[in-house]
Amino acid sequence: MRGSPVKQVQDLFHQSGINQIGTSKHMAKSNVREDLRQNDKSASWHNVGKKMGIHSYSTADAYRKVWIELHRNAKENFGVKNIENLKGEHTQHYLEGKISNNVAHSTFMQYASACEKLEQTLNLYAEKHDTGNTYHFSSNIQNARSDAHKILERFEGSRAYETPSALVNSVKGEVNNIAAHIQYEAGARINETYKFKEENLKGLAEHSARGEVGKIFIDNTKGGKERDIFVTPETYQRLENYIKEHGEYVLDKSSYYISLNDAAKETNQTYNASHGLRWSFAREEFQKFMETGRTYEETLILVSDEMGHVRGDITEHYLK
Repeated sequence: MRGSPVKQVQDLFHQSGINQIGTSKHMAKSNVREDLRQNDKSASWHNVGKKMGIHSYSTADAYRKVWIELHRNAKENFGVKNIENLKGEHTQHYLEGKISNNVAHSTFMQYASACEKLEQTLNLYAEKHDTGNTYHFSSNIQNARSDAHKILERFEGSRAYETPSALVNSVKGEVNNIAAHIQYEAGARINETYKFKEENLKGLAEHSARGEVGKIFIDNTKGGKERDIFVTPETYQRLENYIKEHGEYVLDKSSYYISLNDAAKETNQTYNASHGLRWSFAREEFQKFMETGRTYEETLILVSDEMGHVRGDITEHYLK
């Protein structure tokens, strides 16, 4: 397909057969259940839902909004221009970003459902137009769902790690360990530590609360708000050396999550995923700024800026 993500999603919706607005949802559901039973498959709500078309305007609008967002995410991070080239890993990357952004668990489940429906829609389109493509997003969606169940449902209070320095030092693998240090020292989101090149490195600078730091420029941020993040000179040097040797720094998030989980077990801490490091950063950075004699309000603004938050009350949530 060609055109913008908006156009491609609209074409996919109308040319795949998923659009069943105006037809009987009850009749369609009965037919799907009967088909599942004849094929000795469970007629569970989940299995029925995966086979159903889209019967309402509100559902269509909600799903298409997610599909457009997912396609834009894949285009920006993986260079996927044609929606027909989407893969499970692109879907997982998108959903992991939602976990990193700390969306409500119920909201995440809506995103996951929309991704499942996109898989079905792409397969319907491929079959109808004889493209030869097949799409299998289920395992990647389930990987993200598993993380969401552990992370988004479990905590009502703080997600900060008890001893974050011990955790990051225990993370195995050079790339993974660098990512952990960047998240902990700079409060960066996981999607903001995904890839770095030489042009992201802005040298050493003086930080008003931390002294000498390494400055890293990021523009792949939530909401597109460019900013600088700050790490220790040691972490900055490690990242710079890695980029010099390999040309760029690219993080495999699946491997990273496994390493973080292993490090949490090794240091006897509850696994709060990568976002827990962002919580740890917020609490420690806030304390450092307060120790310089700044007021609560001044400190809240400074930490919010470093975390890429547009409102101070969002940052306050991390200070529990």
